[in-house]
Amino acid sequence: MKNVAKAILIMSLLLISFLSSAQSKQTIYTWVDSKGIRHFNDHPQHIDAQPITLENKPLPLTPTPDEELQKKTPLHKNRDTAEATEATNIEILSPRQNETLRNNQGEIVITTELSRKLKPDEQLQLILGGTSYGAPQTTQRWILKNIDRGKHQISIQVVSLGKVIASSITITVHLKRASAIKVSK
Repeated sequence: MKNVAKAILIMSLLLISFLSSAQSKQTIYTWVDSKGIRHFNDHPQHIDAQPITLENKPLPLTPTPDEELQKKTPLHKNRDTAEATEATNIEILSPRQNETLRNNQGEIVITTELSRKLKPDEQLQLILGGTSYGAPQTTQRWILKNIDRGKHQISIQVVSLGKVIASSITITVHLKRASAIKVSK
């Protein structure tokens, strides 16, 4: 009795698998009419119709539109963060950290290097002593004139639409100027 139950179970499973495999194929018919137009149909509606057997294969998993968008969207979507798509590194090439400059006209020449080109909405802002100095610009060189002697802190910021998106390391320079005061003996 147990063997009969096993045999029925095995036959049932085989029948189910056969029927499911039979259902996984589909036949369509195609033909070309007298005007040269190719037709497709589930039933042969023309004497020259040729059968085409299609197998129902599972569709490959494709990313949803949201997943595609996430692949193309940078990690930092907001310009309020330090970067948009590409990091910006700013280095002050001259003067160097703790350099002593001797210039009686109080002139300091600052040059910088960027890791990438500025985008159209980006500019460079010079910060002298913790305050913005002059208007933002796109060139990487500044000539400061008539700066008082003493110790000065300098940094450069990349600004976009009024927001700081990157900043250099703040350096300290020492400006030496000849004194206009005469020392009496």
